Amino acid sequence: MLNFDSPLLLILPLLSGYLFLISFYFSRYYHSKIETQRLIFNSMLCALFIYFVSYYFDLKILQYYPHFRNNLKKLNPFVFQSLNFGLLTLGVSLILSYFLNFVIPTKWMLKITVRLWGDEYERLFYKSMNEKKIEDGLLTITTESGKVYVGYVNRISKPLINQQIEIIPYMSGYREDETKVLHLTTFYFDILEYFIENGQKEKIDDEMGIILPKDKIVSASRFSLEVFNMFSIQNMPKKKNKQKNK
Repeated sequence: MLNFDSPLLLILPLLSGYLFLISFYFSRYYHSKIETQRLIFNSMLCALFIYFVSYYFDLKILQYYPHFRNNLKKLNPFVFQSLNFGLLTLGVSLILSYFLNFVIPTKWMLKITVRLWGDEYERLFYKSMNEKKIEDGLLTITTESGKVYVGYVNRISKPLINQQIEIIPYMSGYREDETKVLHLTTFYFDILEYFIENGQKEKIDDEMGIILPKDKIVSASRFSLEVFNMFSIQNMPKKKNKQKNK
């Protein structure tokens, strides 16, 4: 009989640690972009935790349900030493991760993830999405093409990955190539007001949402109408009064 109590046996617990890290939402956000060496090291640490949880779980089954445990062992046609326990660690890692995903609110995990590991863009987008007053969440977003949107973030994809955001525009325009002065040319107030007054708020998300890839965004900042008007007045061309010489 093949002795499975060998270094090959470490593959299953290590795999269980990796499965937990990529299945549990909180750890998956962070481990989606870290270095391979760091991912392996964290998988080993997590595998150690899963190992002790599985060992405790196995003892409880043996103590209270010995016949059920023996029947589970018979399901495995391969008679390799410690293989059943290695498979148990895989099952425990998946069950534990799904249980935590169900118990812990995804919104809470997203908030903590952005706060701990998110970049400045992600923090700004998340804050815009969760402002109580829409005017407090308005952002000015400039894309690579020079197109500019003024609106609030309605939805963001998973943080720390190839992120996309969905914004509901209030205004849009462009920046001049040389001076980068902002010109707002399109206004969506009437359309938004129409949907709200007619009880069709869901159409705002379905028909007004604009999806922007994060890597196509050049800059993003908070939008203040008061500050924008001050700059607009300041940048208006001034007429020179010509005095006639008498």
